[in-house]
Amino acid sequence: MADKAYLAWQADTRAGKSSILIGADNETVGLLKERAQADRVAQGEVDPEHTLLLSDGLRAGSGDTVIARGNNRKLVDTDGNFVSNGTLFDVQQIIRRDGSLLARRRDTGASVILPGAYLESSVELGYATTGRPQPKPIQLLNFLGLLVLGLIIFTFNAIYPISGLGLFLLPVIPLVRLALGPAQAAPPLRG
Repeated sequence: MADKAYLAWQADTRAGKSSILIGADNETVGLLKERAQADRVAQGEVDPEHTLLLSDGLRAGSGDTVIARGNNRKLVDTDGNFVSNGTLFDVQQIIRRDGSLLARRRDTGASVILPGAYLESSVELGYATTGRPQPKPIQLLNFLGLLVLGLIIFTFNAIYPISGLGLFLLPVIPLVRLALGPAQAAPPLRG
């Protein structure tokens, strides 16, 4: 099932859509993040040579996607907005002299410098996450997990509108891929 969720995420991102994988546990999420990054390195989209350590124990280079996991009102972007939990960034440049990086916000396009101390305490690779509140903006979620966690994910659409949801539930549930709009209700799951 993880392969199906990953391949759906990969197709989404290659089509230019903002997408994220959601796993049921940290181990699964870690494996998905590492796989996504390795594929992006192989495609020449991520610089594996110049990287910085993140709070999830993984490293990010130019071209990676990262996600903030803590608010910091002292870190202000070029639009004057502070860095908030759940914000997705594309890494533009690694600044080696002080361990910081230059990142571009996915939601606004504004730039911000994220210092090394913040990276190590509050930033993770942004390709996959567990079922906690999700980043904005996301067009598609690709979820791998148990049915109970899958039902919880529908509540995110009310708070964080998405246009698509891929559910890849464990073997007793068939593959379900849903297209949800911000104003649409989730259709019932069929087993």
